[in-house]
Amino acid sequence: MPPRLVLLCLFLSPAVQCTLLAPLNVTIVSFNLEHILHWLPAPGTPVTTHFRVHFLHLSEVSWKPVPWCLKVDMQTLSCDVTDSFSQPSSFYMARVQAFGSAQRSNWTLSTSFIPIMDTVLGPPQVLVTGCGNCLRLQITPPTGRGPHKLLSHHLLSEFTCWVRRSGDNTQFSLRVSSSKEFLVEHLEPGVEYCITAAVTVNFNTHALPSQPQCAYTSPPPFNTVYALLTALSVACLLGVLFCGFFLSSRSAKTLPEILLSIPSLVQNLRTAAPEPFSLATILPLEAPNFPSPWAPLGPNADQEEEEEEEEEGYGRMDWEAT
Repeated sequence: MPPRLVLLCLFLSPAVQCTLLAPLNVTIVSFNLEHILHWLPAPGTPVTTHFRVHFLHLSEVSWKPVPWCLKVDMQTLSCDVTDSFSQPSSFYMARVQAFGSAQRSNWTLSTSFIPIMDTVLGPPQVLVTGCGNCLRLQITPPTGRGPHKLLSHHLLSEFTCWVRRSGDNTQFSLRVSSSKEFLVEHLEPGVEYCITAAVTVNFNTHALPSQPQCAYTSPPPFNTVYALLTALSVACLLGVLFCGFFLSSRSAKTLPEILLSIPSLVQNLRTAAPEPFSLATILPLEAPNFPSPWAPLGPNADQEEEEEEEEEGYGRMDWEAT
């Protein structure tokens, strides 16, 4: 209050009561259902001035004081009305009055306020992990005194999630409940996905989304049975080859010398050139003189027979030589 106005009040009749100027800009700032009432003092308000706060539930007809905000000093200029606005879906109003030792101001009213509709809902906590061709999603509501009260009313149990695939930014949205773990299914394995979530409340357009939380879906599972069978098949094949090589090398060392020399003998026979021969050297040109069964036997028959046998022996020797 200007000094001249104070002096004027002192000299006027005691029946005349001087008033302070009413506070300005009375507003309610709400974040996560925690409501803080703010105001500004009017120009010229003495530094010794205090302020009191009342609230009104529109279903009632009378104002009620906020017990912890009945003497707010000039340095504070705010009041926490979270506990006074206990019904999240009801209408509320607040008012502020400045007062001093001998004067007071008129009341300044705030606009009507509905907690669940007018508050700014902060981002929820999001945890994402991969699980094959899906993502395992866990969402926790915002923390604080306000959200703790709303959980009992089940007003913070629904969330909107935006699932975006990294690379091509393909995106889709879905509704998720915070009461249990949720699976985002039918995703591409081995691909990174980022999920952003925000609280979903009817008629509230002030919800803030969370930061993207990214995770990879698991790669296709490794077929251990197929790998084991393949390894066993390869091991068996190698074992058979090794045993065959071992047995063949061992049997080759224990063969008789005569059998070991067969390959070289066969090779020599293949490479040796045959000696030329003629049928003339084998067959006699003249037929041998066979004695006729009707020939008379003379005194020289035995001698002739011996000569013939000698000639036949020479012919047989020639045949064997060839």
